[in-house]
Amino acid sequence: GQVIPGLLGNDLTNPDNLGAPDVVITAGDAANSPLTEQPANLLDNSTATKWLAFQPNGTFYQVQFNGGAQHAVNTYTLTSANDHAERDPYRWNLSGSNNGT
Repeated sequence: GQVIPGLLGNDLTNPDNLGAPDVVITAGDAANSPLTEQPANLLDNSTATKWLAFQPNGTFYQVQFNGGAQHAVNTYTLTSANDHAERDPYRWNLSGSNNGT
């Protein structure tokens, strides 16, 4: 994919880029992620960090806005890590819901 610099820093989940995003994150295999590669890293707007899930057959990642906020996804970027190409995502589904189901 292509990184579009204008999108970096304009993250709806964390618009001020200060601290943790104002969302609840639920992720598969989070308990086995290394301490420096936790699920919240997926939304930190940094290509220097990553989330690592040791799931060879895939996992899931759910973001729920606090306070019941609802937003449309217009664009998103996905950057894979630079260390193990065999762990790069090759297929995913992006789904949305207004009621969490």
